[in-house]
Amino acid sequence: MRVNRVLVAVGVCLAVAVLLAPVHAQQRGRGGFGRGGFGGFGGFGGGGGLLGLLRIEEVQKEIELLDEQRTKIEQLAESLRGQRGQQGERPDFQNMTDEQRREFFRRMQEEAAKREAEVRQKLAEILLPHQMERLEELNVQRQGVQALFDPTVQAKLKLTDAQKEKLQAVQQDIQARMREAFQGARGGDPAQLRERFEQMRRQNEEQLLSVLTAEQKEQFEKLKGKPFEFPQPQFGPGGRGGPGGRGGQPGQGNRPPRPGT
Repeated sequence: MRVNRVLVAVGVCLAVAVLLAPVHAQQRGRGGFGRGGFGGFGGFGGGGGLLGLLRIEEVQKEIELLDEQRTKIEQLAESLRGQRGQQGERPDFQNMTDEQRREFFRRMQEEAAKREAEVRQKLAEILLPHQMERLEELNVQRQGVQALFDPTVQAKLKLTDAQKEKLQAVQQDIQARMREAFQGARGGDPAQLRERFEQMRRQNEEQLLSVLTAEQKEQFEKLKGKPFEFPQPQFGPGGRGGPGGRGGQPGQGNRPPRPGT
């Protein structure tokens, strides 16, 4: 019984990030730099953040990434992978209380925000101003309303402390409703479940946007810049998540095997 509660708690935290993002934000990119691409640095749950966005070939073309910049970004990603490998043991969720789990995810979000700020600073030294500006726009597009929790976006929108607290309260309410939905989803019809969660996603988005003023909503749309068509995810033989794929790792796509494998 306790294990089920743990799984629900973890599942809710991961699913909230998915439900708060637009549909195209759930689509992983193709290609990438170096081993395993850029996934797992900066963003919650891996594969997110600015480096995760730069893994997408279409994004590289959109910002007109140069070969020399690509090399520097590879080096940055490699250094971050080394830092990640030095992290401590994984938390024992099963023996945590609900409060300890909430505190763990709160700290994890804070650490992710700190890492993303560091990555943003380093990328600003590598990319040209117009490239960085477009990358930021694409990042807001990909995150959707989840971008409202990004300190950089909050600063640009000039959110008040009261609004930030309200966003956190709304997110907690969403998590509570997600927990109930997860617990009641077992054995349900897949089509109905998809429809139910899509409806929840739209409701969650409206609830978070309601925290903003009309002027802030307009500014938030401007932060997205020109609409960008993110690539569709790859599945099937040789692709991510399909037979012959690389264990469903994010962003592996149809990457050819390394020599000697």
